[in-house]
Amino acid sequence: MRSAQPNSRRSINLTLPASLIEQAKTLGLNLSSAAEAGVAAEVARAVHARFAEDIRRGVEQHERWIAEFGLLSEQVAAMQDEAGDAG
Repeated sequence: MRSAQPNSRRSINLTLPASLIEQAKTLGLNLSSAAEAGVAAEVARAVHARFAEDIRRGVEQHERWIAEFGLLSEQVAAMQDEAGDAG
């Protein structure tokens, strides 16, 4: 797979509603810049959502592990109590 250079650009076809294009032109907006900003914002949102979902799944897995095996600190405290009772 060929990786793109960080600043390389590529032409694409983009379909937008005609009324939106006309409004952007009337306002003097650069469609390429506006599209780039929109895509960048959506990519950032998707990356954040994926990260949040990964964290949520990790927390659920951790909670299941604790429910099954308990906390290490509880096990250490129980061992210290047993050692204190034996001495």
